[in-house]
Amino acid sequence: MHTRLFEGGTDMLTVAVGLYCFAALGTFAMAIVYGVAPVPTAYHREILKLDGSDKGKNAVRIIGALCRVLGGAFAALAFMLVWLALVPISADVLSAKLAALVAGLAVAIPSMIIPMQIEKDTGIRTPWRIAAVLLVVILVAFVLSVL
Repeated sequence: MHTRLFEGGTDMLTVAVGLYCFAALGTFAMAIVYGVAPVPTAYHREILKLDGSDKGKNAVRIIGALCRVLGGAFAALAFMLVWLALVPISADVLSAKLAALVAGLAVAIPSMIIPMQIEKDTGIRTPWRIAAVLLVVILVAFVLSVL
């Protein structure tokens, strides 16, 4: 049985399910940004300008393709997190909790570390902070789900 977190019957597993759904919502928001927003993004343009690179047709095509693939991957993670949270995780299935954790880590860690390094190297603000927040939410959700 799960430990009661709040008076009134909310337990840690219920909070974890809510946090997974919140992480999915944030991930889906990123899917929309990378899946349909104009490319290159503002920060991509700033980085390209550092080298005097122009936004040639092929550079835009490559960046656009990568952004669309990333958007699709974010959407897939978001839908998977919602399904895992609402079905097997809410039923207290450990393998589903581990799957959500591993998938979240596999996407969030490179989505945080690589843009963070680019920001450090260029001085141009990148969106690594969003990945960091979503990573923390997924980690907290996992911990609460196994308590």
